[in-house]
Amino acid sequence: MQSAYKSIFMVVVMALLAAATARAADDIAGQVEIEYESFRLDNGLTVLVHSDHSVPTVFVGMWYGVGSADEPDSKTGFAHLFEHLMFQGTANRDGEFFTPFTKAGATGMNGTTSEDRTNYYATVPTGALDMALWMESDRMSYLLGAVTQDALDEQRGVVQNEKRQGEDRPYSGMADRVRAGIYPVDHPYRHSVIGSMDDLDGASLEDVHEWFEQYYGASNVVLVLSGDISLETAREKVQHYFAEAPAGVALVKQQQWIPSISENRIEMMYDRVGQTRISRTWVLPGMNHRDTMLMYLVNETLVGNKNSPLYNKLVDDLQIATSVQGYANGRLLSGEYNLTIDVKPGVDPAQVLDVVDEVIAEYLSAGPSSEITENAKLGVNMYMLGSLESKSTVGRFLAEGQLFSGDPLAVKTEIEALNTATTDELQTIANRWLSKNYYQLTVEPFPELQSTDAGVDRLSIPEVTEVSGINFPDIETATLDNGMKLVVARRGSIPLVDVTIRVETGNTANPLDAPGTANAVFGLLDKGTKKFDANELAAALDRIAMNPRTGAGTERSSFGYRILRTHLDESFRFAAEMLRNPTFPDDELDKIKQQLLAVLATIEKNPSQFAGSLFNRVIYGEESPLGMVWTPKLVSDFSVDTLRQFHANEVAPDNMTVFMIGDISLDEARESVERAFGGWKAVSASSRKPVGKANAPAARVILIDRPGAVQSTIIAGHAIDPYDPDVSTELTLVNGVFGGTFESRINMNLREDKSWSYGAGSRVARNTSGDQTFSVSTSVQSDKTMESMQEILRELEEYVSTRPATAEEVERIKLNRTRSLPGSFSSNRGFLSSIVTSDAYGLPFDYAEGTAERLNAVSLEDVIERARSLIQPDQLTWVVVGDLEQIEDKIRSLNYGDVEVWDGFGNLLR
Repeated sequence: MQSAYKSIFMVVVMALLAAATARAADDIAGQVEIEYESFRLDNGLTVLVHSDHSVPTVFVGMWYGVGSADEPDSKTGFAHLFEHLMFQGTANRDGEFFTPFTKAGATGMNGTTSEDRTNYYATVPTGALDMALWMESDRMSYLLGAVTQDALDEQRGVVQNEKRQGEDRPYSGMADRVRAGIYPVDHPYRHSVIGSMDDLDGASLEDVHEWFEQYYGASNVVLVLSGDISLETAREKVQHYFAEAPAGVALVKQQQWIPSISENRIEMMYDRVGQTRISRTWVLPGMNHRDTMLMYLVNETLVGNKNSPLYNKLVDDLQIATSVQGYANGRLLSGEYNLTIDVKPGVDPAQVLDVVDEVIAEYLSAGPSSEITENAKLGVNMYMLGSLESKSTVGRFLAEGQLFSGDPLAVKTEIEALNTATTDELQTIANRWLSKNYYQLTVEPFPELQSTDAGVDRLSIPEVTEVSGINFPDIETATLDNGMKLVVARRGSIPLVDVTIRVETGNTANPLDAPGTANAVFGLLDKGTKKFDANELAAALDRIAMNPRTGAGTERSSFGYRILRTHLDESFRFAAEMLRNPTFPDDELDKIKQQLLAVLATIEKNPSQFAGSLFNRVIYGEESPLGMVWTPKLVSDFSVDTLRQFHANEVAPDNMTVFMIGDISLDEARESVERAFGGWKAVSASSRKPVGKANAPAARVILIDRPGAVQSTIIAGHAIDPYDPDVSTELTLVNGVFGGTFESRINMNLREDKSWSYGAGSRVARNTSGDQTFSVSTSVQSDKTMESMQEILRELEEYVSTRPATAEEVERIKLNRTRSLPGSFSSNRGFLSSIVTSDAYGLPFDYAEGTAERLNAVSLEDVIERARSLIQPDQLTWVVVGDLEQIEDKIRSLNYGDVEVWDGFGNLLR
């Protein structure tokens, strides 16, 4: 009787929890309100206006109803190539499109191309709105006057390098194979957005004119203005700037084309990767179909949650996969549902697929968990509520709703669909689409093959013998009796609170024989505690939509999340439980080990991604926390005891600071934190060490081989003095001119002038203790590796001698940095990040408020002298990853220093 009673009790409790979660989702959904007004010019331009005067900025977005799906045969990639051309000059102006925006302090400037649309956008200070509208209307009407063959060739080269860079990534060949497996030859979605090299080479000036005249008329555009603007102002300014824009031609647009797969298609391919990956894809209707909207919930309840059946079975229960992900992607004509599974090394993919089929069959038969369904609804509603902070996100919602659905508030239809969906409906939808045929692709690592010299006599044929086979909010602080510090910034009225718990420890406290200890400790905080196992904890966190973000840095680590204010107390109880009582289960540590081994296998085959780590190893030395690397033996020896000892020494309340921002007072915050953490009296015994001194700068070249690479990764730099706030602003300007912005010298050289790279830049890597680094980095086409190194060195040498920074360059950086400040603080997270960072460097919480004053106090002479004292072109450390068969001899001929060849783990080979 007692066990029966407990079972009934638990059923009642779970039912009550599910009902509470559903009510919370409904309450949040009711707060998702987006107000807008619209009008249309005589030339057909549709304008949407969302007024939000909280920050003096306006999001300006242009959504053109054209994408790669509109490309004719033999013209693939043209929509994306044209997007790049739109950032060049026009008949009325020369130079880069970005320049006046940079000077105005715009943020988030970009353009993107998809199958169904091309968009251009930026967030500008209110005072720069006329400039932005002039620029957008100017290129809409007068672009062709400046599109020359040279401009076309330049941007064609940039796009081709972007394509090469994408193709250089692990598993990059999968997307093309999946499209070919799903879509018939004449379907608009069969080819990639970036297109083919041959088609890009074939693009002509005549094509440019035809494309512009057909698709870039005002009647094919939605202009969205979201932010500090009224309808009256918008109407006046848009009429003024856009009334003369050509209307364009009436377009014939397909509305739906759902492909049919007559039978399951199964393929496999090889790639230079560390583990097997399986992708299975079903077709779906387009984005406006309710089924496609609700496939998001099907995904969350099948695979997207730690307690979802497919994830739980493959990763936690059987442990035959290291990762399982799914997504539902709705486009205009049709959509896709995809499962992607990373198979644990050593496991037969057929075993994984058997389990996948079994779990999907069970799901189609029994339907989803009601609890996970309601938790997923709460999560998406919280995301929507948080999105209302962002003018740009609201603008995107409105523009895409108008363009794709004829309704700027289409997002509300989708939210309503998600909130009203039942588990029975999800089961029906899953059966309708996941019981259809699919396309499946398995990617296997290249087998380890090699040729050997067998001493065959090639001078004579053997005889045949036999046949064989900015304004900061008020910030207040407090300290609990146990030493835990509290920093609270009260801002906003949305019922969300952002929390960051910083722990004063990180990778500098790692044992020498366990370089990833801090990462593992903080990565396992949510994988089990004394009160909860991993699945129980995941379910409990889902019930309040708490999604902790944990991570270990060089010197500090963090535990952060966003939470509804009504769940703040409960969230702190969970945070205290995870920080105070993690159990570091053996099975969860084993998963991390498997992931590390898979990463090491990828490093061995594709070391380009880890060039930065190898650069740090050269600069700081192999015994520095910044220079240590994993090896298979260190992974094998990694133990739970190491994690527990690190946690016992490093994680204690007197070593923590809780930062909070939102509609909450210091007293409320202190009471909540005290209730959760006040009883924890531990004292830390931290072994955290400062970063310390780096190796003295010396001319040196490190080469790492990546056979067959079509691009080379290049990093060049050296150590510089530790962080000094009195010098940091000058460093920002020095770096900004040389490589810190799109218009910087090195990017304009390698990307815009020579088309050897998709992008190049420089950075100052700061630490709160110890030496910093200055470095230049890029990825270039292999046959231009030597030449790119020569250009980098030449630019650096001239920067500190014959061609120092100019007043125009410095002023451009100053204007951008000062005018973009409001855009960087448009959300609570922006303020919180700045507060946490400033405190880490021992600066006032509101240090960012003085940014403009500090920048304007720096003279041109200060920048020139700081560059000359900072940059040492004759003492550069070079790290180059590429196909050494192609590039090594040329690099050695440069005589840039002693040359060493390393493997991807930093071991000297020769």
